[in-house]
Parts: sequence; structure tokens; C-alpha cells
Amino acid sequence: MALHLLQTALKDGDLSEEDLKRNLFSILTISDQFIQDLDLKTFARKLYSS
Repeated sequence: MALHLLQTALKDGDLSEEDLKRNLFSILTISDQFIQDLDLKTFARKLYSS
């Protein structure tokens, strides 16, 4: 996950907001399985829908 986020950040040109959202969505969704008290999946859905 961190590698994909790093690749997105290091791409030539402008930083893609959609790529960052997709990366963060994945990180939050997977993390939700391990940190259940924070409801990260709901936050991920809100982030990706905006």
C-alpha cells in the first residue's frame, strides 16, 4: 500500500487527486479490518464520494 502511495506522489507532473483518493480509500478500507473501533470504511466511502 505504501509503495502505491509513494508511486503516486513521485509521478511526473501534477499530483492526481483521484489517484490519491483511490490510494487512501484502499488504505482505510484495509485498515478498517484491523482497527474496528474507528469505522474507517465509512470515512473511506465519504472521502471517495466527494
